[in-house]
Amino acid sequence: MIFLYEQSDKKSREERLREAGEFYLNKLGRSMPQAEDCWRVERTKRGKPFFPDQPGLQFSISHSGSVWACVIAEHPVGLDIQEHTRLSHETEQEAAERYGRMAVRFFHEREAAYVKKDPGTRFFQIWAAKESYVKYTGRGIEADFSRFSVIPDETAAEETERKMKQKHTEQGEFLFFREWSYPAGMSLCVCTEWPEEQEIWLRTEQELILKRTDRTELLEWSIKKTDKIYNKTK
Repeated sequence: MIFLYEQSDKKSREERLREAGEFYLNKLGRSMPQAEDCWRVERTKRGKPFFPDQPGLQFSISHSGSVWACVIAEHPVGLDIQEHTRLSHETEQEAAERYGRMAVRFFHEREAAYVKKDPGTRFFQIWAAKESYVKYTGRGIEADFSRFSVIPDETAAEETERKMKQKHTEQGEFLFFREWSYPAGMSLCVCTEWPEEQEIWLRTEQELILKRTDRTELLEWSIKKTDKIYNKTK
């Protein structure tokens, strides 16, 4: 379950996580923890955040532009959100060309070939997917983005789009990526082992309201865990 907050709401990270966590447990019909600090956050040696007092729950956080986002689940999960931006003096074409060059420099060659077709959009799709993957694994900033690919297995560039539309349901064999063009002008991606639907809840001034489900503005694909995701030697 994904939760979106405006960064201008003046809530702390702890307040947002508590509200999101309690809302998630309520949706599952679970009892609410009573301890005041039950939603405190600690980090693994690699920096992955976790709830030490909620061992059955996992979460991931990201923020970009005006939006703060988190996902809460009962299994390992990674989330990232990226606002589609360009420099103040750039035209859309100039920005797209720059993103194409950045993809060649920082992404795996398979991803760079995919981005080349529509760099103004696909650069952010891949960036969000890669960030969600390293958050899922807990590797964090130590991961070299050019050494792994979130694009499906070795295939010609023209096959990639078709491959990314194939759906799998075998839990345990695949990693699943779900990415929304939501909120407008952003790419929001979740990486998980479970082929489950995700709800997106938006925090308004009054309440949390359901805004999106998997069938709305969604790109989803999967990659086999056995594909040796780290497969490029620099």
